[in-house]
Amino acid sequence: MKYGRDKLKKAAKIAVLIMIALLTSVPALSCTDKKSTEVWDFDPEINAPDQYMDDDIWYCNRFRSVGEPPFSLPDDAEYDSFLSGLKTAGFSVREMKYSDFAFRDDCMVFSRYDEEDGKVSVSWFQKSPYAPESGISYENSQTLQPLYYKDSLSEIPIHPIDITPEGFYERSGGQIFAFPYYSYDVFKSDGQESAMLEDNEYYSCIVCCVRGTDVFELTMECVAVCDIDGDGNADVLTLSYGPTSGLFTVDVTCLTSRGLFDTIFNMQHGVIGFCSRDGKPVIESVGYDSIHHYYDIVLEEAYGETIVMLYNNGEPGEIWGAPNSRNRILSK
Repeated sequence: MKYGRDKLKKAAKIAVLIMIALLTSVPALSCTDKKSTEVWDFDPEINAPDQYMDDDIWYCNRFRSVGEPPFSLPDDAEYDSFLSGLKTAGFSVREMKYSDFAFRDDCMVFSRYDEEDGKVSVSWFQKSPYAPESGISYENSQTLQPLYYKDSLSEIPIHPIDITPEGFYERSGGQIFAFPYYSYDVFKSDGQESAMLEDNEYYSCIVCCVRGTDVFELTMECVAVCDIDGDGNADVLTLSYGPTSGLFTVDVTCLTSRGLFDTIFNMQHGVIGFCSRDGKPVIESVGYDSIHHYYDIVLEEAYGETIVMLYNNGEPGEIWGAPNSRNRILSK
């Protein structure tokens, strides 16, 4: 009998918990749209300025092409005249079915016209006014094209754009270039046909850090220079959003004299950037809750190798995937 009474009590308790859950979920469901609107309308900001430098650390947040584009952005109904204007302005234009690519000594332009909705999208990489005159020349940068994309790039003129931000070359001895590539040969070299593009034609680009004869492919929102491993040499840190869809991930890369180290972390915070605390670089992250989180960056031995690791108040960051699985040393 006691066993039966215990089962009844347990069942009653579960029923009460289910009822509470249902009652509390009703008002939440009724204001879902309102909450969603509040989230999208709120754009949190990190505390760190866009650029910072002292004797120990330099960083540039929100890494972007500098200045206004050397062309007028088109209205949706004026795409053909936009392409004609680029040609008149000295751009070489390659037109394709789904996208177009235009390049000039100081700028490359990627554009797309959607015939279904009539919308135009344009992105560009523009030569930085801070690119060093004493660094890698335009002619030399063409010979440092990433090895992986050699077959692809052979189809079009090699036209890298030096997008080195202010202070980067002086601190690191390296420069940052945007390299265009033509995806047709990439698909063909893998023995595949593109399921997305009818003609297997698409222009895109990769961003690379070039130091000496080494070329490292990087994805970046922010870049920093400091001595992260304490060996007396300048190291390069890059920070970008990760590769996942539906999950928020952050990709942290560290380029040292020992090699390139890369780790992807799960984070529940929406805006990222570098800042300096106590003379050391940290990652600042803030979400829609307006709470700022700070992550120390260290190189440590784990899983039998050297990896980039983050710590928030002594707690290790949650790693997504395998560390160093995205290392991209393209040329040596």
